[in-house]
Amino acid sequence: MSESMREILKKVERGEWTPEQAEEYLRGAPPPEEDTPPAAGEVLESPAEADVRLNRWRWWWLIPLGIGGFILIVGIALITLGYAASSPFWFVCGFFPLFSGLLVTLLAIWSRGARWLHLRVREKGKAQVALSFPVPILLGKWFFMLFGGVIPGLRDQPGVAESMPEMLDAFSKSREPLIVEVNDGDTEVRVYLV
Repeated sequence: MSESMREILKKVERGEWTPEQAEEYLRGAPPPEEDTPPAAGEVLESPAEADVRLNRWRWWWLIPLGIGGFILIVGIALITLGYAASSPFWFVCGFFPLFSGLLVTLLAIWSRGARWLHLRVREKGKAQVALSFPVPILLGKWFFMLFGGVIPGLRDQPGVAESMPEMLDAFSKSREPLIVEVNDGDTEVRVYLV
């Protein structure tokens, strides 16, 4: 088998060409355009391209860290100002930003190792919705262990409620990203759990 024939078969196997396009090419027609629509179930991007895009989102924990650090510095400055001016008002006022900045900073450090949910919704002619936040999977496991039997939809299916904590535990130990992309004409929804 010639090298060109192998290349044609590889293109058909990867879904770049249909068998009919390959047959027409072998009969002397010009090569089909590479911008053919993807076949059903075809992966639209390579894993390397997906990893590059997902790695960009792994650094989102730095945003709340910066905000928490700024609030923490403001609290420290107010406490220092109150101490230097011997004013109990500014000294006491500094504790609220100090503790809230410390809380935001600690949550940001926790979110560094947490799984992040990124939701992107685009509709033609409308505003884009983009949400990103860390997901406390262990808290979800605890929630299903305590309340799984009383949730109306899960109450009728006891096997699902019982298996949910093990499923969430396995998901928290796995570092593989979960990617769901749905394109329905005018609406495109992308969910990434990184």
